[in-house]
Amino acid sequence: MPEKTSSIGYAEDSQIWVLAERTGKQWDTITLELLQDAQVLAKKTGWKTLAIVFGKSEMISDQDCHQLAANGADKVLVLLHAEFGKPGSMMGYSQVLLDSMNGQSPRLLLCPSTPLWVECACRLIGAWDGVIARDAISFKLTPDNKLEVIQSIWQNKGQMTISMSDDHPWCVCLKPGVAGLGKTKPQAKAQILRQDVSKKQTETVQTVELLPPNPSELDLVEAERIVAGGRGIQGEEGFKALEELAFLLEAAVGASRVAVDLGWVPYVRQVGQTGKIVKPRLYIAAGIAGASQHVDGMRDSEVIIAINTDKNANIFKIAHLGIVGDADTIIRGLIAELEAGGTSQAADKRPKAVSLIN
Repeated sequence: MPEKTSSIGYAEDSQIWVLAERTGKQWDTITLELLQDAQVLAKKTGWKTLAIVFGKSEMISDQDCHQLAANGADKVLVLLHAEFGKPGSMMGYSQVLLDSMNGQSPRLLLCPSTPLWVECACRLIGAWDGVIARDAISFKLTPDNKLEVIQSIWQNKGQMTISMSDDHPWCVCLKPGVAGLGKTKPQAKAQILRQDVSKKQTETVQTVELLPPNPSELDLVEAERIVAGGRGIQGEEGFKALEELAFLLEAAVGASRVAVDLGWVPYVRQVGQTGKIVKPRLYIAAGIAGASQHVDGMRDSEVIIAINTDKNANIFKIAHLGIVGDADTIIRGLIAELEAGGTSQAADKRPKAVSLIN
């Protein structure tokens, strides 16, 4: 049974709030990275860490909350409503949180540096008269009690260090995949607070429509899912099919160096030592043999699915799931299954002229 709700009771100058995100049955890696970074700061300051979850009651179990504790949360606040967890629902999270906290504000707010979460954070930090840093790579507290943040700038081509004064609440939006995960404390338990949210609170902002992203515009470094093709895709037509799969999965399209050299896709799509180093939650390597320079750019992906006609291809050595077969045939089969499984509406909204090919 869920633990009974109680009041939060933290002092305003001694709390770190982490906005937790969940995909399916697992916490997103960025949420655990944020909690572990918060734990490092909390050890130095004595501050407490509160993980804030928006979800349905049946979605978030006590065990799920204790997993957040294993990564650094002292308390977990679960805000409950039937609409939470749907794509785009976080547009209204900021007002719900402001109402639920009865005027309290944190010393530091942490959230993923993704468009919707950044918008949510901007609304919150504006209400608190705070300061915000997005696209952060790391942060630390200085001896004079300022928060020093390193930000990625110029589309990841440069970095900038900023210093945030201690007379305003801070917000740091951390780029996914940059912090990495360390050791956890599996036996740790969190105090769990559950609070029902009224329908009126969720009506401040309503999501009318959510359009899936264009796979040709998603940044490889920030993408949670990537479908990548190599020589085995067998040309531009094969990459067009790969785009269709990427659209249905809301994924970015990547490529091996060979595919780029052959002119099938632009260089900005290249994954590997001479391209982008990526760490998505899902990486599908279709028709990619697994040359070391490519593998070095994606080996840290959480789940790797490899598709290749050669059962001895190097890519299978690091894959979590391997499929031996023609990449183009398997990709088109996956597209058919996804469309038949309820995503045909998304397929109807697919941009007609989307193409990675110049």
